[in-house]
Amino acid sequence: MTPLATALAYAELGYLCIPIQPLAKLPLISWRRLIDASPVDQPYDRWFSDSARNIAVLACDLAVFDCDDAHLADLVTQKCGLTPYMCVTPHGGRHLYYRRPPGTTVSNRVRIDGLRLDLRTTGGIVLVPPSKLAVGTYQWLGPSLPMLERLPVANVSWLKKPAPVRSLISDRSLAIRRARAYLAKVDIAVSGKGGHATTMRVAGILPKIPLRDRCRHAPLPGMERPL
Repeated sequence: MTPLATALAYAELGYLCIPIQPLAKLPLISWRRLIDASPVDQPYDRWFSDSARNIAVLACDLAVFDCDDAHLADLVTQKCGLTPYMCVTPHGGRHLYYRRPPGTTVSNRVRIDGLRLDLRTTGGIVLVPPSKLAVGTYQWLGPSLPMLERLPVANVSWLKKPAPVRSLISDRSLAIRRARAYLAKVDIAVSGKGGHATTMRVAGILPKIPLRDRCRHAPLPGMERPL
């Protein structure tokens, strides 16, 4: 089947498809605006006019676990329940497909519990067979995707809640207040009276004022790499 025919087939099953650059994971359209869109009312004939393009699906109602190590698939099925919908990735990993539990909020995750295990759900996209990378092809191990509502629902209660992310704005505001407080105590730099030395000293100290416990900011929704 051509990418266009494949995308249309997935769309009829309830999956909104996104065109991806050939042999890569780079989306060719701005897809975040489509999160609440209909899977079928899209210009697929234009998006997949190039028969070499890869295909991704929006993961809004999905919970897709990406196991870089194939043996981690056993851990996922122990935690989430069994699923027959699994594919082999070009690097030999596994993608396990579930439906997100209705009414729950689940976030995209990277390195769950420190393992080579990621999760793509609302705000993420996932490459699906028969997409290809330079090293190989995505292939279904068993059956292809069913109607969306027939996917098994994942048990996600075992996933730890991510640590709260501190606001970048509040961190920046505190840094500015600290910088202003420091500058208020510094003597005015006057040329010929040690002004250059004062300026150099201030220039060396100011970059060190922002918070020592600066946090790692979470990626914006939709900015995570596709699986």
